Amino acid sequence: MALPNSIKCQDEISQLNYIQNSDLFLRQKPYEILSEVPDGCEKSNFRLRTGHAETIHDIRGYEDQFDLDNHGFQVMRHTLEMTEFDEDTIKREYIPAIETLLKGTGTDTEVYVFDWRLRSSALPVPQPGSVIDLNDPSLVLKPVQAVHVGENNKISQLNDFISDNFTIRSEPTWCNEASKKYSWQ
Repeated sequence: MALPNSIKCQDEISQLNYIQNSDLFLRQKPYEILSEVPDGCEKSNFRLRTGHAETIHDIRGYEDQFDLDNHGFQVMRHTLEMTEFDEDTIKREYIPAIETLLKGTGTDTEVYVFDWRLRSSALPVPQPGSVIDLNDPSLVLKPVQAVHVGENNKISQLNDFISDNFTIRSEPTWCNEASKKYSWQ
């Protein structure tokens, strides 16, 4: 895949944040509550630690060498003709477009988007004690600042809608600013 001449591909060395292991996790799963908690309850039961320097490989130009079954992700090119990202537009335009895109991977015959959330790193840092209503899907959140698996407890609700003939796959989809700035053809 040819890249615009203005883009220089290079690996990056970075230190990522990880959950610090604790004996507590033998009895409790690590958690963080972003909404209001009752008195006496902790908002989080873990601490983050910065890991060793790691190489983050730049895969531009090698996108076709990765697939969902072997690597857990797949790079797909798709242009969304959206200018608004409000709840109604997301439900009416974005979700159907993503469902169609995921069906095109050839691995799934049925796709159901059961949860979505807008994120932006340009948001201010929340004030201590501020409450976040996670039931409000139009609320924009900051990206998670630690290595994690992008799943949540809503996936267990899918069992009410699907039969035993289906496999549940959690596949996050990102729309980033780079796709708006460059033509990746």
